[in-house]
Amino acid sequence: MQTYRSNFPVNIVFEGLFWTEQSIDHSKLLIEVTEGLEAEYKAGLKEWMEYFKQMNASFTNLGELISTSNPANHQVLENIHYTVQHIYTQMNHYIGFINVLGENSSAINNNKIATSLIEHIRRESEYYNGLNNAFLIACYQQM
Repeated sequence: MQTYRSNFPVNIVFEGLFWTEQSIDHSKLLIEVTEGLEAEYKAGLKEWMEYFKQMNASFTNLGELISTSNPANHQVLENIHYTVQHIYTQMNHYIGFINVLGENSSAINNNKIATSLIEHIRRESEYYNGLNNAFLIACYQQM
């Protein structure tokens, strides 16, 4: 854990790359396995997929920035902090949206695979957002 924490800015960027890809895949899979998914929920998932694609591009840019400069550089750290703060807030909204799907979508509630997938997405999204929160707390403690 100490090694992970000592490279936290770099690690959180690579976590962001991984988890934004996971979130895209999760949303796509939920659409694919849920026959008759209500149009508003399908549209919402597609909007989230676009958001996660944009955030994946942001994390890719940060990864490139880190590889060409010192990750401890103040401007690099500021960019990482801003991006993580943004995705932390949005992930809370995404988790809320997933909760609404699980509670209100009859197509999901009548599909055991989709119901299990909703729980899986919620758990993994909460895990990822816990990493984001830990990073933000670490930044705050260093101020």
